[in-house]
Amino acid sequence: KDATQDMQQLKEELTKLTPLTTDELKTLVPRELMGTAATDIDVNAAMGATVANANYKINDSTDLKLEIVDCAGPGGAGMFGLQYINMLNVNSDDEDEYVKTIDFNGGKAFENCKKNRNRCTLAYFSGNRFLISLRGDNVGIDALKDLAKGLSIK
Repeated sequence: KDATQDMQQLKEELTKLTPLTTDELKTLVPRELMGTAATDIDVNAAMGATVANANYKINDSTDLKLEIVDCAGPGGAGMFGLQYINMLNVNSDDEDEYVKTIDFNGGKAFENCKKNRNRCTLAYFSGNRFLISLRGDNVGIDALKDLAKGLSIK
């Protein structure tokens, strides 16, 4: 059976899990990344999934944005389907940006970089329930991968 079937199976399992509360998810947000404290930590459950966002302003030109989606419950599993399964094997490249599916931390991840400005995003699945996205302005994709490897969100 292929990866997509595995993912559909995982989506079924996620549906049965109880989503974290906003307070529980907030505790998973790293207080600092790249030596910079998190600001604007926002956790909400607007789309039927609990989502946390945080910003890390490293200096005037360098900025990190972290998003953690709890894929538990029907809403979270739905987001997992839309934002993860539907993206598997998407590979595109044009003059503005590229997107590619890569192997990362034992699973699949998406790498996206804009070419006309130094903005890259790495999105991956962690702890068998969290969809994590790291977006960096003036932070290269390799630095994002190193950061992601050091995050233990599970």
